[in-house]
Amino acid sequence: MIGFATASLVASGRYRLASLLRGLDGTGPAIGPAAIGARVLRLDNRVATLALEPAWLGETRTLRLYAGSADLVGTALTLAVDPGPALPLPPVHLRARREEGGDITLTWTRVSRADGDGWGLVDAPLEHVPEAYRLSILDNGVVRRVIDTTAAAARYATAEQLLDFGELPEHLGFSVAQLSPVLGAGHAASGDFHG
Repeated sequence: MIGFATASLVASGRYRLASLLRGLDGTGPAIGPAAIGARVLRLDNRVATLALEPAWLGETRTLRLYAGSADLVGTALTLAVDPGPALPLPPVHLRARREEGGDITLTWTRVSRADGDGWGLVDAPLEHVPEAYRLSILDNGVVRRVIDTTAAAARYATAEQLLDFGELPEHLGFSVAQLSPVLGAGHAASGDFHG
């Protein structure tokens, strides 16, 4: 789900939405930009959330949907229960900077479905315990090193850079995913270092 700050009518039945905020109400990460001309469904207070049993993840289930009390037959809907919506969300605010000694410090901010879309000044509640992340150091998309950490930060030491690249790299990519002890690696976020 997305929110928007402004909606401008550009033609009959067509609006231009601006200042989008993605991932509202615990929905998953957005996949790429919204396509121009994409159809949208405006949600109101009649939307309901259906809790699913964790055992359903990865299975196919058939649900019966009813259009109110007059609908005695309903409509069958078969769906594959993808574990994607249950995986940890991708971290945000990825940063990388070279320290004086040559080490690169990488930091990010944890995201959680457990915070009810709060906008407070405190960290998002820890949804997956224990807190753990997998950081991958990339060279043109090729994984050079994987670092597991229990904090929303990691240090890529000078010695490790020399071993992985043969020199201190001026540019590198990195991705980080929060780990769930039950489901494994969550959705990854990607960043770039330009030294």
